[in-house]
Amino acid sequence: MQKDKVTKYEEAFRRIKEATGIEDINEVIEKFLTQDETQDNLTRLSKEAQARIDALNEEKGKAKARVEEMRYAGPGSFGSRRMVDEYDAKLSEASSKCDKNRK
Repeated sequence: MQKDKVTKYEEAFRRIKEATGIEDINEVIEKFLTQDETQDNLTRLSKEAQARIDALNEEKGKAKARVEEMRYAGPGSFGSRRMVDEYDAKLSEASSKCDKNRK
């Protein structure tokens, strides 16, 4: 009876080793003990990344609106083509940041 239990435990550990790729029993135990902490950390990082994406999308929208406003306002209202080009550049930069953070 005792030998059956040992055999079952050895088989269970062998399957755990195959699933995790970890050979040391202490390392397996540590992984299980820190699993919740790892999950919480990943969730937090995911939320931070989403908040950054949202902020960049908002920045992109504002820059785009400003560019459109300047394009249609004409040269007398806001100055020169240089300003439009500057806002176009800012819009491109915000778009790039947004795309980069999505990946």
